[in-house]
Amino acid sequence: MGASDFDPAAFLAQAQFPRTALVRRFPGLCFSRVTSVHRIPDKFPQSIEVNTAGTGFADMLPGMSLEFYAIILTGLCSGGFVFAQWYFAEAKRVKRALAAAPITAVATLLEGDTVRVVGTLLPGPSTLTAPLSGRPCAAYLLRVREQMGKSWKEIIRESDAVEFAVDDGSGTVLVRPGNFKLGLEDDHNERTGFWSDPSERVKEYLLARGESAEGSLGLKRVLQFNEAVLEEGERVAVWATVMIETDPATTGAGEGYRDRPKRERKVLIGPADGAMLLSDAPKVTT
Repeated sequence: MGASDFDPAAFLAQAQFPRTALVRRFPGLCFSRVTSVHRIPDKFPQSIEVNTAGTGFADMLPGMSLEFYAIILTGLCSGGFVFAQWYFAEAKRVKRALAAAPITAVATLLEGDTVRVVGTLLPGPSTLTAPLSGRPCAAYLLRVREQMGKSWKEIIRESDAVEFAVDDGSGTVLVRPGNFKLGLEDDHNERTGFWSDPSERVKEYLLARGESAEGSLGLKRVLQFNEAVLEEGERVAVWATVMIETDPATTGAGEGYRDRPKRERKVLIGPADGAMLLSDAPKVTT
C-alpha cells in the first residue's frame, strides 16, 4: 500500500505501535487490517510503508470508521440483552413449554400422567378479584414498572390463582393451582405520568403496597400497569399432573341405611418436580 492511499500524518498521529489498526486502502471504499507499520521520520511522511494481511470484517462495511464499528457492536450487545430479557421472560417460557406438549382429552386422562389440557374455564367454588380492573377471575397477574431514564424497572409483581374447572367437550377436570406459573396475555393496561393522573383504584393499590404515584419533590412517577386474568368462559391451557380423588359430594350418608355410591373425579395438580403452567395465549389454546 502506498502513501497515496491515505493521509500518513493523520495515521501516525493516531496510531499506537505496535498494535492492529484499521486504515483506508481505498478512500471511501473499504478498509484492511494492518499487521505492521514502519515509522519514517516526519520529514519523509510520503515514504511510510503499511503492510496489511488479507481482508477482514471491516472490508464488508465500506467507508466506515472505527467509531462506527464501536457503535455497531454496542448496538448488537444492547439488542442481544433486550432480546434475552424478552425470550427468557417467565411468560414466554411458559407459552413455549405449553406449545411443545401435545393436547390430551379429559376423557382419556390417566392418574399420574403429566399432560396439557385445553378447554373452557368454568369457575370454582370461589373467585378472585383482579386488583386493578376489579374483574372476577380464577387467576391474575399484575406487573407495575417504573420508567428510569430510557429503561423500565419492575417494582411490583403480584399473582394469585384459585381452584377452577376446565371443560374440553369430552369431560370436565378440576384444576387445583398450588405451585404455578402464568403465561397470560395482558388485557388491561394503565399508565400514570406527568400528564396523566392515576385513578383512585391505582392510588389505593399503590398505597396498600407501600408505594405512591408521586416521587421525590412531589413529581409524578411514570408507571406502567399491565394486568392479565383468567376468567369464566375463556379458553385456557393447563400443563399439570393428573390425580384421581373421591368426589366429596358423594361421600355423605344417604337415606336409611344405604350410603350414596362414591364417585371419583379427575384433578390437575402441579407436578412433583415443577410447577403447573397456565396460559390463555391463542397459540397454546387452539
